Amino acid sequence: MSDTEFSQIEELSPILDYFSLGLPTNVRYIDKFANKDYFCITEKGQFFIKIFQERQSLDTRLSEVDYVEHLSRQNLPVPAFVQAPNGSLIFHNGEITAMVQEGIAGSTPEITVGNTRQIGKIMGRFHKVPPKKLHQRYGWFSPDYIKDKISKLGTDFSDDPIAQKIISVYKSFNDFRSNILPRLPTGIIHSDIRPSNTIFDENKLVAVVDWEDAIIAPLLLDFSIAVGYWCFKNGKIDPELYKALFDSYSKERTFTEIEIKHLADCIRYVGVAETAERYVLWGKDEGYDALWALGLINLGDLDLKI
Repeated sequence: MSDTEFSQIEELSPILDYFSLGLPTNVRYIDKFANKDYFCITEKGQFFIKIFQERQSLDTRLSEVDYVEHLSRQNLPVPAFVQAPNGSLIFHNGEITAMVQEGIAGSTPEITVGNTRQIGKIMGRFHKVPPKKLHQRYGWFSPDYIKDKISKLGTDFSDDPIAQKIISVYKSFNDFRSNILPRLPTGIIHSDIRPSNTIFDENKLVAVVDWEDAIIAPLLLDFSIAVGYWCFKNGKIDPELYKALFDSYSKERTFTEIEIKHLADCIRYVGVAETAERYVLWGKDEGYDALWALGLINLGDLDLKI
């Protein structure tokens, strides 16, 4: 056993003990930005363990459970959380906060027409689920969160012309934010349905994970976010990928007239918000291209209504 493997097992041991999951036989670290995620095989089964890096209240974590349980009851591919013998769903020892879900075998998919079509279909099904008594949550696409990132751009990057360009483009959407977004149909949105938050097995979608940013918001935001992650290629939206996403989604849930009318605006707005988020977190000199989403501003001649 390598030093890294020993360190991982040592970190996971109190969590496994708390949930009575048995001894680990295999541990695989899943490289993500926000949290430390592990796929762990024990003598009692396969489990997905999420150790939270970002400080959020336990109430916020429990509200994520509410969303996940609500969706999983609709026979949707959302792995339920594991309950400890004492009934708790959260491990918290003062230093580490973690939650555990049943492990789903599979891997992060490639972006293909077939895989993108499956994303559109499942998103359309998610979006038809009524929120019922779910409480509103604070996620990365909450209006206050985006405003905070724009504010940070103005203060932390005050002499950066690129940051000022992002702010300027964001301000150009004032009318859309104030007068259009509040009129769009709302429901449960994932807010981050990128490839790394989906699990495919032999080219079949088997799970959508990481619902920590799920909120009740305009459904068109979620579709627009998916456009950025599944259809954006070589600096522009790929027409074949976009058609696969649009067609499969609309077969499950029909876009309303106002959504179709403002689809391009919403995709552009999401691109600016995503750009602001990345620029604040990583700046222009980090490993990510912080300006990738500004390419969504220039949609070209793509027929967004198909």
